[in-house]
Amino acid sequence: RVNQALQQIDLHSNNIGDEGASKVAEALAGNKTLQRLSLANNKIGDEGARKVAEALRVNQTLPLVFLRNNNIGDEGAGALADALRVNQALQHMNLHSN
Repeated sequence: RVNQALQQIDLHSNNIGDEGASKVAEALAGNKTLQRLSLANNKIGDEGARKVAEALRVNQTLPLVFLRNNNIGDEGAGALADALRVNQALQHMNLHSN
């Protein structure tokens, strides 16, 4: 079951790591109402970024994603870049300080 009312999720500074990012990504893939997702400052690494990227390939409605101040390296950034090739909704992604 997918929540069809939620518009914003702010999990900033909760140390969810890769596992938490993966769980959020699972929910994100089927959501059509979310407008803002902040996963900033959560110790998310390449694995978590890959999972978020997979969700962004499917989710075609989310315009704002904040992933700043995590531990995303080249591999995770590459997966996110690949997702942007097919995602037509994303307008802003903040990856500052990774």
